[in-house]
Amino acid sequence: MILDQPPANELFNQMAEAINQAIRNVKVDTIGFAKLYPDHNWFADSRKEIRTPIGLMGAKDKLEFWFGENEDGNIVSNGLLAGKPGAGKSFTLHAIILSLAMQYSPDELELYLLDFKQGVEFQIYVDAEKGENRDFSTELDETRALPHAKVISIESDREFGLSVLEYVNQQIEERSKLFKSAGNLEKIYEYRNATDKKLPRILVLIDEFQYMFQESDAIAQRLNVVMENIVRQGRAFGIHLLIASQSPNVSNMNRKIYDFLDLRMALQMPQNTAGYVLDESNTDAIDLLDRPGKMIYNF
Repeated sequence: MILDQPPANELFNQMAEAINQAIRNVKVDTIGFAKLYPDHNWFADSRKEIRTPIGLMGAKDKLEFWFGENEDGNIVSNGLLAGKPGAGKSFTLHAIILSLAMQYSPDELELYLLDFKQGVEFQIYVDAEKGENRDFSTELDETRALPHAKVISIESDREFGLSVLEYVNQQIEERSKLFKSAGNLEKIYEYRNATDKKLPRILVLIDEFQYMFQESDAIAQRLNVVMENIVRQGRAFGIHLLIASQSPNVSNMNRKIYDFLDLRMALQMPQNTAGYVLDESNTDAIDLLDRPGKMIYNF
């Protein structure tokens, strides 16, 4: 048996250049975010669900992020977003926040935004102009803050994060009392239909949540209790949790919490990380994510 000989160096270089040129000329499926804008702002009703487009799915369809109960009776209440640096995690979070804020009024949706990165990813929602320009020299103008946001925490500390989750956890108890007083109702849409009162859904979004569990201490223990209660009971009361991380393998976090994260959004990441985001039998799907911005969206 005689193996084929490699081409001469000059021909090999020509072939490599031709391949590189072809790759550069490949048109990537993209869509300007403005194409996802609704025709009218604040038109949507959140009593059954929150739903909004955040990107493309296939050639023409839009990928929709949603929490709540859909037309088929399927329920998705909490989620996990993960991806390596540069894979598009921050962009995805902004797409979710901005798109939801255009669809739903503050009477329909409240946002609690916690950022545990060293940066100031959510500063733009306090003061859009300074946040976009990364201007940290002067104080932020809070009158320009996103009206849906009840909390915007940048460079958060663990104690503050726990206090926010404690407050959200308290809302479960308060809404439970409301539902009982209205006739022992069990779901947010039943309460709103029966009373015709506004009661916004609550979305808690935590970026780089693993920093909350970096110490094995009393704070981590309480975080586990509070977070597990939110993901267990929040769905009936319109309270949802979306956590995001580059490293979702968190040693001091109760693994039961992951069981209640119905939605899994996976961006580019190592195979050994994918097992914490997708089913262990489905980690090979990560190989399909051949460029930043591509996502596996499972629920």
